[in-house]
Amino acid sequence: MNKLLYSFWSLMFMASMVLSTSCGTQEEEDVTPAAPSISISGVTDHAAATANVGQVVSFSVNVIAPGGFNVIRVDKTVGTGSTVDYAEQSKNPGQTVTSFTYAFTFTPNAAEAGQAVTFDFVVVDDNGKQSEHTFVVTVNEPPINSYQTVLLGGQNNSSVPSFYNARDNASYLMAAAKNNKDKVDFLYYFGATNLATVAAPTNADAQTVYGATNLTGMNNATDFVRTTAVFADITKASDIANAWLEKKSGSVATQVKDLKANDVFAFQLADARGYRIGVAQVVSVEGNYASTAQKITLNIKIQSTDN
Repeated sequence: MNKLLYSFWSLMFMASMVLSTSCGTQEEEDVTPAAPSISISGVTDHAAATANVGQVVSFSVNVIAPGGFNVIRVDKTVGTGSTVDYAEQSKNPGQTVTSFTYAFTFTPNAAEAGQAVTFDFVVVDDNGKQSEHTFVVTVNEPPINSYQTVLLGGQNNSSVPSFYNARDNASYLMAAAKNNKDKVDFLYYFGATNLATVAAPTNADAQTVYGATNLTGMNNATDFVRTTAVFADITKASDIANAWLEKKSGSVATQVKDLKANDVFAFQLADARGYRIGVAQVVSVEGNYASTAQKITLNIKIQSTDN
């Protein structure tokens, strides 16, 4: 009889332990809703795309948040560079929404050409749970425009054009330059002190040489800088952009002076001209301050798309 009672009470004790453990597990379970989910629509590939400079990439980021949508944050990384904040959008205060659509748009620029641009989408719900999705845009390298043997005459040379339109590779004598004021990006003169010089039409020395009245309305303030870039090695748009950063000496100015054969300089066009960047190599310089045969020959490579 004692053995039967012992077995009975042992079974009851074990049953109570199981019941107690079971109740404790239920109480400790996470009863908050599941983390948000993210889906992409509007593009064929939900993880990657290829785009040209200036081409808009857009799609919808669709969020389902059982715990209530709170915020979506978008981070951007260009190549191996630093990650920066790109966008952020929160819910309206006081509202609880379980679905949300974010309209994403991105337009690559010339500085991003040839690189992978990574976007990380992070969605957080009202409970602090989050989900992430990564989308990579590979930016194609645009072609560059390459112009050989660009000939410009100095202020004393009335037969060789002195004014240059870098976007269209067109040169103008004075009369034609006045009729194309908004297209003149730079000019050439041979100064008594500055010697062989390429300058923006807004440059004070250039206006002294050609006469400020003659250059009225030529407002493109092109910038110049000497560069350490090797002209022959420049084959793509990003090479041109890098050449602008590879300053040889001095600061950016509206003219580059005392030019000699084999010198290399970079230039950036004005805002109205798309901030395009180019690189020029001096082939030869002829004539002197008093000569009527003043001229400079350049080889030029310039971006084909605006920045």
